[in-house]
Amino acid sequence: AAFGHAVGSAPQGPAWMGDLMMIAGATLHGFSNVIQEKILKVSGRMCESLGMLGFFGTVLSCVQAALLEARAFESIAWNGSMAMHSLGFQTCLFVMYLLTSVFLSSGDAAMFNLSMLTSGIYCVIFMWILHGQQPTWMYGAAFTTTLFGMALYISKTLPAAASEPPSPGPWDCAQLTSVDA
Repeated sequence: AAFGHAVGSAPQGPAWMGDLMMIAGATLHGFSNVIQEKILKVSGRMCESLGMLGFFGTVLSCVQAALLEARAFESIAWNGSMAMHSLGFQTCLFVMYLLTSVFLSSGDAAMFNLSMLTSGIYCVIFMWILHGQQPTWMYGAAFTTTLFGMALYISKTLPAAASEPPSPGPWDCAQLTSVDA
């Protein structure tokens, strides 16, 4: 989308379906981040939150893979290299969710989601340098709008943020194991 042309073959099926699924996925991702921020800031229990995120995320991912990707998994020629690539991908996801929780315990979901919108700039830079492809003017306009939104969001202080009491440290897992006498 940043370069104005598709790479590879044309998409199969109606394009509007892909657009709707992309909008639904982005909406649910933002909703998830807002809920995760609320859980982290209200309870202050990062260890429990990460454990539940990992547990339910694993269960839902396994169910989704079993229902939608069973044939694709059966057709893979599994070997040591494929297993290491899969393990590396899972490790990257673990680190991403861990760092997301750390950010959301001190920041907020709106800023996190706005920051995620700017991450595509690295792909654009690499495609420009390595392949000599120029991004379209629409990408530049969208990126500028996102940066402007981030600057505007940072410049305004929310009234609730000034009145919130300080929460316990994000890695304070002692409260999960201590027993009140």
